Amino acid sequence: MIDKLEILNLKKVVSFPNHCKLDKKTRCWIWQLGKSMLGYGYYHNNGKTVFAHRFAYRLFKGKLTPGLTLDHLCRNRLCVNPNHLEEVTTQTNILRGEGISAKNAIKTHCLNGHEFFKDTTIICKEGNRHCKICHDRQKESDKSKTWHKQYARKNKEKIALYSKEHRKQIRADPEQLIRLRENNRRTIRKNRADKQYKDMFKNLVSEVS
Repeated sequence: MIDKLEILNLKKVVSFPNHCKLDKKTRCWIWQLGKSMLGYGYYHNNGKTVFAHRFAYRLFKGKLTPGLTLDHLCRNRLCVNPNHLEEVTTQTNILRGEGISAKNAIKTHCLNGHEFFKDTTIICKEGNRHCKICHDRQKESDKSKTWHKQYARKNKEKIALYSKEHRKQIRADPEQLIRLRENNRRTIRKNRADKQYKDMFKNLVSEVS
């Protein structure tokens, strides 16, 4: 065992088990010394700071495979039990975790309730999934906005003249102004209600998924 551990200090190897506490329920070896901001235990070896779980894996199972990382099968970052550690790729490690990427990978529907199928899913270069239905709707919406902007640029004078005539009519008829203001208030209230409904629907979808 000692021959394989070329970089490990013999004193550290002997004292390592003394810094662990056995959890009888989960069989985890809970690290009792230093802890990093991410929740992993760390250890000082030959003047260098190393992660305690990596040190334990190297100590009991040998060298790590280049390009692979260690995943805690018990989901306890302070655990240094080598039987609770598995060599996996970084992507697999992330998807097994509890971060945003892992949560998104589990989802079966987009925010608007469309189910992810091969035909209705777009996968970008980074590997992220996007709903094709929502993407196409957004594209149509963007086209519509672009058309309105182009029309406004080409017909500036017409729009300005129409606005001027419209303002004259409103000033001549005060009741029309009151009606327009009331319609504007209704539209604003309706838009607010629609927004609240959409937010509530998104929250429900996210909770279900």
